[in-house]
Amino acid sequence: SFFDANYDNMTRIYEVNQKAAKLQIGDRVEVFRSCKNEENGWPNIWADQMNYYIGKAGIITEMAPYGIRIDFEIPPRPMGGRFEFPYFCLKLVR
Repeated sequence: SFFDANYDNMTRIYEVNQKAAKLQIGDRVEVFRSCKNEENGWPNIWADQMNYYIGKAGIITEMAPYGIRIDFEIPPRPMGGRFEFPYFCLKLVR
């Protein structure tokens, strides 16, 4: 369908841009902002629970086509799942 083809294209564009951001597994990053669902072609949604992690740092553990998984240096939020963050909401930190 048109929607599926458009979504696949959006995902491919996001993947290219995520690679261009040069973030890697093992990098320490901070979530510095939230975003809108599908912002900048990110093929995912920003769940309200993700706001808990703004200003928090962790280590990148996975680079997925739909975002970046982070092992945070804080206890996980109760009832929180594992989230994939878009590269453009992350910054490298020491």
